[in-house]
Amino acid sequence: RFGRIDLLVNNVGDFIRKPLEDFTPEEWRAMFDSNLNTAFYCSKYAIEFMRKQKSGVIINLGCACAEHVKANTTTTAYYAAKTGVLLLTKALALQEGPHGIRVNAVSPGILSNSVVKHPVPLGRLGLPEDRARHAPHRRLPVAGNRGATGTHAGQIEQGGVDGRTTSATDRGR
Repeated sequence: RFGRIDLLVNNVGDFIRKPLEDFTPEEWRAMFDSNLNTAFYCSKYAIEFMRKQKSGVIINLGCACAEHVKANTTTTAYYAAKTGVLLLTKALALQEGPHGIRVNAVSPGILSNSVVKHPVPLGRLGLPEDRARHAPHRRLPVAGNRGATGTHAGQIEQGGVDGRTTSATDRGR
């Protein structure tokens, strides 16, 4: 209807927590379909429009600690899919940067309502309201012109748990 796509936010994904031995093949596929495959297909078709207009932004939502994930028998499928989302983000950032398309990932930290719990250096887990305040379009300059210097895969800090932002590309460097 409008003829262009300026921004795509891939913010979807199921989370099933249970031992690997209890996963059905359908549940395993569903984890990858809803987390990784959805990001791939939506990005693929949005890129067709973005390349024609020589601009666009794709923001993928990762998960807490996906860059440094440790083996866990009850969250393996989820973390495998989300780690794939971060790798997809970096690959698309390198591939699409020359076409004027920025591809970013934001990995929100652990919240008080999260199923996975980790020790928190600052003594307080984030709240769901914190995530809303730190949404990509508000916290990181990834969607607007202020973020036009590169593409990033990063993590929003929640309670001091690994709040680093790492750069996938920075204008070819």
